[in-house]
Amino acid sequence: TERFTIRGRNALRRISTALGAPAPAEAANVQEANVIAANNYFPKPYPGRVTLIRCSKRSVLDGDDLLGWDGLAAGGIDVHEVPGHHQNIVLEPRVRVLGQTLRACLSQAQKDSVVL
Repeated sequence: TERFTIRGRNALRRISTALGAPAPAEAANVQEANVIAANNYFPKPYPGRVTLIRCSKRSVLDGDDLLGWDGLAAGGIDVHEVPGHHQNIVLEPRVRVLGQTLRACLSQAQKDSVVL
């Protein structure tokens, strides 16, 4: 939860800097809702295999290479790393790599689910 609070404050600072003015109240409301949700969410194990697509540049706050999935994915974890960080993997040119990775993962999942 502390991780979400710190990230949220940092995000609000970046918004303020980008705007050259205080972040809109709505942004603070979203941050507060995220903290409440994080405090009240308790993940349950998933019986299948999980595909984890993670950024190559992660915050020291992440700490965990499996981003919390270890112990939750009973069927194991397939890890794919894409270049960039959380804020820029959806921007060119990194989004192309993300798209290619997603396409390959979905194609593999379809092949794996074919019952003969």
